[in-house]
Amino acid sequence: MAERGRYGKSVTTGDILPGSLKKVEKKGGGKLAVLSATWGELVGEDVSRHTEPCYLRARRLSVEVDDSIWMAELSRFHKRTMIEAINKGLEEDILDNIVFRLKKG
Repeated sequence: MAERGRYGKSVTTGDILPGSLKKVEKKGGGKLAVLSATWGELVGEDVSRHTEPCYLRARRLSVEVDDSIWMAELSRFHKRTMIEAINKGLEEDILDNIVFRLKKG
């Protein structure tokens, strides 16, 4: 069902979606969605159970970690390996850095 947009003109989802997706892609959201969907395959199931990609900007990925011990381990010993695995898995050199932060709550 079409909704009324600005100036009373009918607007459908098909009218809005392409432009919205382009805006998301420009902000790195499209790549983040792909990262999120394939996270376990890219970083391994053990790591993916404790982490979640949450923000991608300027070739830097922010990753939330559920435990401080995991965060320390990943930061010190696995960051470079994860960057290489992600870039290789996505067949695109999208990352230079990963920033780990402790998940709140």
